[in-house]
Amino acid sequence: MQLEYADRTVNPTGVLAVMGLGATAGSTVTVRAEGDDAEQAVTALVQILATAE
Repeated sequence: MQLEYADRTVNPTGVLAVMGLGATAGSTVTVRAEGDDAEQAVTALVQILATAE
């Protein structure tokens, strides 16, 4: 899985990597995933990011 923001890409498995992107509330990020559970993983991450403050 990858999370992209402002020409930076991280593996969002750790909170420090996500925080290191520098995206703030209201920012638009791109979430990419591959594999059998990709849709479920993207949905879960989108929900987490949508409710984060």
